[in-house]
Amino acid sequence: MVIARLIAAARLEHIPLMCDHMWRVESYGVIKLNLANMEEARLASSPAKRGRGTARKGGGGGMRIASQARHTPSTTLRVVPLPRFAGEDASAARFGAFLRPRNCANLIGMCSNLRLGESNGLTRMRNFREIITVAAKSAKGVVRRSVTAFATGTATRFAAGFILAVISCCLPAGNATAQAQALDKVVFATNWVAEGEHGGFYQALASDTYRRYGLDVTIVPGGPQVNNRILLPVGKIDFYLSANTLQAFDAIEQNIPTLAVAAMFQKEPQVLIAHPNPNLRDLRDLKDLVLYVSKEGMASYFQWLKSDFGFLDSRVRPYTFNPQPFLADPNSAMQGYVTSEPFAIEKLTRVPPKVFLIADYGFSSYSTLIETRRDLVERKPDLVQRFVDASIIGWYEYIYGNNRAANDMIKQQNPEMTDELLTYTVAKLKEHGIVDSGDSLELGIGAMTDARMASFFDKMVRIGVTKPSIDYRKSYSLRFVNRRVGIELRRN
Repeated sequence: MVIARLIAAARLEHIPLMCDHMWRVESYGVIKLNLANMEEARLASSPAKRGRGTARKGGGGGMRIASQARHTPSTTLRVVPLPRFAGEDASAARFGAFLRPRNCANLIGMCSNLRLGESNGLTRMRNFREIITVAAKSAKGVVRRSVTAFATGTATRFAAGFILAVISCCLPAGNATAQAQALDKVVFATNWVAEGEHGGFYQALASDTYRRYGLDVTIVPGGPQVNNRILLPVGKIDFYLSANTLQAFDAIEQNIPTLAVAAMFQKEPQVLIAHPNPNLRDLRDLKDLVLYVSKEGMASYFQWLKSDFGFLDSRVRPYTFNPQPFLADPNSAMQGYVTSEPFAIEKLTRVPPKVFLIADYGFSSYSTLIETRRDLVERKPDLVQRFVDASIIGWYEYIYGNNRAANDMIKQQNPEMTDELLTYTVAKLKEHGIVDSGDSLELGIGAMTDARMASFFDKMVRIGVTKPSIDYRKSYSLRFVNRRVGIELRRN
């Protein structure tokens, strides 16, 4: 069935175009939008080809949008077609009644998946859950004329009910209380105290992106004595920030009903940090040093270092998140995050340390994954999609845009954070491609692929970290990512 949605709105600087999530898109609709002149977003005629869609509940064929005055190409928006239904008059009434009380934010969440791509001047709908933001300054009359033309042509009352309901939601609302009640409450817990490495989530919160997606999100920070992950399977939280792919594998092995639905970091930010010795040029050069590694590191990436680079258990000392033992021994190295510990060490020594990012040497785990429960994916896929999409937008804005509000929120939750450290964190995230590199350059932030999951699983099985009997494919879902959401926000 071909599904397209049209949103026209008045007196809004940024207009979200949305489509409902309830049907599958099986072929393309066409949108024509000249980006050079978007002072008005108008509905123009665009006939749907009959026979390109088949109704889910009886009826066949697509609909034809009634022709209005032909607008100039620079101010034309075309969206076709809408679905046909058996008993669509009753459906229209129910659908319109369902939509009218809802605010724009909730509607955004309902249809956060429209995929766009350029081809010969046309923007084609590839998927059905993404938001397009259009700068529009159209008067209410334009919207009303468009809707009138739309409703009085061959379009059914279902289509008219949909458009009128959406417009009534997008115009300034007179009942703020009703809008607030429409937001879905979500609790998202992280694995550490508030920091720049979580910045995209705070950006989505501080910029009201979550609210625009119909979500009232509470972020619950973790910490050295806090284990938020155990709250996820028992339903105390809705989403959890997982450190790496191995945790998802571990959940399958222990029969914990959770899975990863997005990977906000394409690279594991784990590093080994050494003193500025000119003889240390490669990761292999560190194997003869005293190494300060945490017990979590010993059970994961250090096993890979032993297998592929010849590191030895006998060289390891416990890492207690205190750099002083490392600083006192010039023949040592310590673990850390590329976004944090090198900064602290340089502040103490006034000399930049040597830093070796293990991801650049083949440790291909994803990091900063969004985990949720299987039952939430099954019962409320729309909510999961909205949270993932809004978080992705937050990460694009945090990395490439103005992140001051997010940083202020982080500092409020964690007074130890400073503007200098947060600026350093963002710079290192960009410099090393932690958030946006590899597959995300094409598929968007949050990207995951079957091939990379399979490769990492095979690697972990080979070194004995993961059991070969587990079905790693159950540890993640690609359903909510790889949709190019927010990719237009990327800047150099």
